[in-house]
Formats: sequence, C-alpha cells, structure tokens
Amino acid sequence: MKRSTLHLVALASTTLLTVSTPRADTEAPMRDCSEIHEIIFDLAPDQLVSMCQTAMRTMGIFGGPKLSDFNHLADYTEAMSKVAGYKRGQYDQIISEVAQIIKLRGQAQKTDRWPYTADLVFRMYNDSKAAITPTDFIEVLSGAGPLAETVSDDNLPTLLLVHKHNRDNDWKRK
Repeated sequence: MKRSTLHLVALASTTLLTVSTPRADTEAPMRDCSEIHEIIFDLAPDQLVSMCQTAMRTMGIFGGPKLSDFNHLADYTEAMSKVAGYKRGQYDQIISEVAQIIKLRGQAQKTDRWPYTADLVFRMYNDSKAAITPTDFIEVLSGAGPLAETVSDDNLPTLLLVHKHNRDNDWKRK
C-alpha cells in the first residue's frame, strides 16, 4: 500500500486539508482496527491501531468503515498535532475530539462526511490562530442537543464565533 500524503493548500485565507486519492485496497470495509498494519507518516502501527480504536469507540462504531475513511482522520490528527501545533503528540486525544464532533453532528455512520467535518475543525483552529479549538466545537454541539445534527458546515463557524464572543465577554464581566 502506498503511503498517504498530506497536502496543505492555501487558497486566499482558507487552509484546506486534503489527502491523496486512496488505492482500491483501502476501500474495503475494515472488520476491526487491527487491519491497520502500515506506518502512515511518522506514526507506528500500534499508535494507528490505538487511534482507530479510540475513534471508533468514541463514535460507537465497531467495524465497517473503510481504511480510507480512517486515513483521513489520521491525516487530520497528524496535521493538527504537527502543522497547527495542537496538543503535540497526543494523537488519541486529538482523534477522540474529532470523533466526538462527528458523533455530535450525527455523522458517525456517514463516513463520506468525516473529511468535511475534520477539515472544518482544522480550518477553524488554524484560521483563528488557535482561538477556536475542538473543545469549542464540542461545547457548542453538546449545548445544541439534537439540533447539532441540523447545523450546516456553513453555519457552524458562525455559531462558534458567537460562542467565543460570548465566552470572552462573560469572562471580562467577572
């Protein structure tokens, strides 16, 4: 299997997180995370298995996603840790947060939406210069309850900015 490649492309002020096109053998559903046996980036196979297990457990999925689905989450985790400097080396924590965001948005079974959600989290963190973190996503989506599943990719950044503004102003009032 060919090593996946992470590309960060700057378009205007937006940073996009993309991965190379997966090969056909990454499109078969995984029975479990032990099927990950290749080093991706600088991560050891046991780290990848641990990350996969953490993500699947957080989302309540046991088997089924394709290796290519998990590869995007691994790419996101690597980019957040190394490129953006978020929680350096804490891969299980980073992937757990994005998995929780995916679950709160009702996308755990919609693997085609995982890359968009991961990209949105990365862009908001990176473009806001770390002012909006994955924890902010979790707070906003948890607070929205079942309505979190109805928030579009276009509207979620606005909710996050309002949340950050209100949080910062509440702190100043105290």
